[in-house]
Amino acid sequence: MMSNPVFLVFGLSNGGLFLSRQLRKQWPNATIYAIGESKDIGKFSNTIDGFYEASSEEEILERMKRVLELTSGEKVKAYMCSNPMLESLAIHHPEWFGLMQFENDYDLYKRIVDKVAVDNWCRSLDITRPKEYDLTDSMLSEICFPVVVKPLEKANAKGASKCAYLSNRDSLLSYLKKMDGLGINRNDLVCQQCVEGDNRWEYGYGGFFKEGIPLVDICFYQFIQVPQGLCCYSREVTDEVLKTQIKDLVAPFLKDSKYNGFMEFDIKQDSNDKALYLLDINPRPWRSVDILKAKLGSSTVFNPEVSDRKAVWRYPYRELFRRKNRKNVSYKICKALTRGYKTTTQIALHDTNDPRPCRMQRKADFHDFVNKLKR
Repeated sequence: MMSNPVFLVFGLSNGGLFLSRQLRKQWPNATIYAIGESKDIGKFSNTIDGFYEASSEEEILERMKRVLELTSGEKVKAYMCSNPMLESLAIHHPEWFGLMQFENDYDLYKRIVDKVAVDNWCRSLDITRPKEYDLTDSMLSEICFPVVVKPLEKANAKGASKCAYLSNRDSLLSYLKKMDGLGINRNDLVCQQCVEGDNRWEYGYGGFFKEGIPLVDICFYQFIQVPQGLCCYSREVTDEVLKTQIKDLVAPFLKDSKYNGFMEFDIKQDSNDKALYLLDINPRPWRSVDILKAKLGSSTVFNPEVSDRKAVWRYPYRELFRRKNRKNVSYKICKALTRGYKTTTQIALHDTNDPRPCRMQRKADFHDFVNKLKR
């Protein structure tokens, strides 16, 4: 790669911010542009040369054109750090994949963002997935509870929760009535078997990959989630047997896809029979991706030197509300499952060389807390 490359980051929330910091550290003289929403915390980063706000598909395309105009024909290396943006481009605008250098080709992105296609792909590779159910009225009687209902594409299911846990028929009917009221088509939702167990049984496996081979990776417990589906306290898995099982589960997908860049897998182990299930695939840097900073030290994902210390990741403000979610487990259990190793703790967004995003997030969290007290 050239000594003065030009990068475009799609999405500048936690994941995109971490990537931009890694790019800046690896290529100090690079030009880094970003397209994101007004709420993206990374817009405050000193690693970005230009931030372009976009809240609709049309605005995303306009901002992309602007970046190409600014670069005057230079080759732009693009990184996908936002699911909605990836879905928008891969589903509706494949022509853009020929105008910039993306980490993967269009066909691979299209296949991964299509939830039905990626589910069939995983099953063809004998990767264990939760059973899925049809949500049409005539098929509701076939559903075995509890279940989880998630959007197929966020853009087509605005108002739907990231992950709804439904324990019986009445709660499902109530949820579907709410979705119908919002105008959300049931075909835009996926209903899956709920794998039993609290959050001590939920794991993440993520890293930075080249042709499906990890340059740096990590297996971690998703111990505390607020709300469920958004982790705020993670610890690296220390059980070597469990780590091997987790990696073996998704190895066929990485080998077959030859994926490049950040990817994270959400995995759940059934607390009864101990079977592992692949719940979701995120083809981007995930929310807690800066847990890798605790492993990398002064190196980067592009040329990693990995520490032997085990990593811990925390978002302290969200942890304050941990008791609202009964699936969360105590700190005593968290530490007991990972004891015996020296650890390095990474606080979400914290970076001494780029302090403003963390400072602005704390400010936003304070206002959120005050508003909660008023309510």
